[in-house]
Amino acid sequence: MMKIKLFHILLVIIALSCYSANKKIEDSVGVIFIPKANCIICKEQISNLLESNKSIKSFEVHLNEHMILLTYDNKKIDIVAINQLLVFNGHETSDAIPNSKSLANIPDCCK
Repeated sequence: MMKIKLFHILLVIIALSCYSANKKIEDSVGVIFIPKANCIICKEQISNLLESNKSIKSFEVHLNEHMILLTYDNKKIDIVAINQLLVFNGHETSDAIPNSKSLANIPDCCK
């Protein structure tokens, strides 16, 4: 009887470990540096861009530290695509600089 109980406990442990090993983590955490974001207008524009993307779960824009902390679904978007979204809309990141056409769409304080 004791052997049967031990066998069942062992089966449950094996099943749980296999389940947790196969479960994929979908959310990633990232940091994007925004060196030229200085004012509340920059923060509002960046917030609106990130809120409009359903793949970005949460974010915090820190103007004093010139960075964005984000959580995103890594099956739908990656950090490079988020950088491109910001740059395409005129906001410089540590990885890319927007072109003159993109810069024309933002206020002078954010350039």
